[in-house]
Amino acid sequence: MPVHLPVLYYQTALSTRIECNTEATKSWPRTVKCKKGCNSCCNRKLEISLAEAIEIVTYLRNNGQWSEVSAKISKIDMDLSLVDPTVYFAMGLKCILLKNDECRVYKVRPIACASHYVHSDPDLCNAESGKDGNYELSPIMLKLFEFNARLKKVFDSDSVLKRTGWLPFALKAASIVIDHKFESFEDFISIHKGEFR
Repeated sequence: MPVHLPVLYYQTALSTRIECNTEATKSWPRTVKCKKGCNSCCNRKLEISLAEAIEIVTYLRNNGQWSEVSAKISKIDMDLSLVDPTVYFAMGLKCILLKNDECRVYKVRPIACASHYVHSDPDLCNAESGKDGNYELSPIMLKLFEFNARLKKVFDSDSVLKRTGWLPFALKAASIVIDHKFESFEDFISIHKGEFR
């Protein structure tokens, strides 16, 4: 039986993704350089809410792709969760949600991704490009903070669904929730309590 997130969550996530896309296509003083097929920024250390993770895992399961992503998660060195985000970025590790250099969950991608646009050369987002220049993040990134504030209003103050964690941890936890293994979910949270806020 699927986990049902509140309708307000889906409305909030969808409206935020739409707002991000709309802002990206508006006429800025300087053009947003991100284009379809670019995945240069897909090596960031992302934190997502458990609610976002449930939405993503459900999407992957419905599209027959969860087993492939789950297998990737099982091969990840979980000690990477302790690595500083700047060091993690420099390591050039690509997101586990990429397939053939495209996001397999683009329609339900994390808000941290949906709000990430740059005005600078997208190659500067890729640690391996070796290009010099100034990395310029678009103000659309502020939508992430707005989303997190809205999320606090969607869920009860003690809800684990608004907790955030490193993407692989959050996806693994979401799978446990979806499978209704709540005891193991609580065990998972307690083992990795430092990874969820």
